[in-house]
Amino acid sequence: MISQQLLETLRNLGLNALEAEVYCELLLHTDGVTAYRLAKLLNKATANVYKSVRVLAELGGVLIQKTSKELCHAVEPEIFLTSLNTAFQERRSLASKLLNENRYKESEEGFYRIDNAALAIQYAKTAIDSAQLAIVIDAFPTILTCLKDHLTAAIKRGVSVCLQSYDESTLEGADEVKTFHSGRAIKLWKTEQLNLVIDGKKSLVCLFNSDLSEVIQAMWSKDLYLACVLHVGLSREHFFHKLKHLADTIELPEELKKLMKEQDVFLLNTVLNQQDMEILLQSAVPHKKRLDNILSG
Repeated sequence: MISQQLLETLRNLGLNALEAEVYCELLLHTDGVTAYRLAKLLNKATANVYKSVRVLAELGGVLIQKTSKELCHAVEPEIFLTSLNTAFQERRSLASKLLNENRYKESEEGFYRIDNAALAIQYAKTAIDSAQLAIVIDAFPTILTCLKDHLTAAIKRGVSVCLQSYDESTLEGADEVKTFHSGRAIKLWKTEQLNLVIDGKKSLVCLFNSDLSEVIQAMWSKDLYLACVLHVGLSREHFFHKLKHLADTIELPEELKKLMKEQDVFLLNTVLNQQDMEILLQSAVPHKKRLDNILSG
């Protein structure tokens, strides 16, 4: 019995429903089988199965054994998947070339909501890759892991990276500080958070679910004023957490201690309680349901 999850996964890779069924059925017949026999096994129209076999052969998923009966054999899954990936990369390169020839222009200054988690992550990677001077980033552990290679590459080409993190991992070459109340922040949010500013000109703020499979709220912007405010705000928070850590190692002047204590009222877990957090996280649910209905309708 072929699992529906396997068939759906193959469809997501570009096969149609019958092509996915034909390939999976062939995997069960290591000695090969004719297309006519396949049609009988699948209870499908013979002409449609013959067409699917030809398409799969062109995609690198089927080998035809030239005997009197022309037996069809499934190509090993890993080889077939590699072939599909190669074909996809070729089509992607062609699409990129054609889009660039049509002089695609980046969106004008403004605010743009992102409703897809993978897209939000790709925007973050692309933004980091475009940085020329400075990156200010506040990122929870899982999303930071996704972006580390891109941040490292930015550092190597001379971009200053100011990072506020929430675990013990490090990013070599970055001006990094671990959030003083990291454990409480992660416990309170129960999500993955990303706040990113590129060169003081572009910003991306995202709230994902814990495994990054869904976006709860995400906003991309090229608004200069907003980017400047976020750049300064995140930089000052970064500096504040450095002071908090410094206070654990040396005796600070009383006036500085007083100023730091006054800042505690602005800590997230002071101004936003658990009930507020639940309201915030639930606020995205009606929109997501509406979006799902639109896509499924």
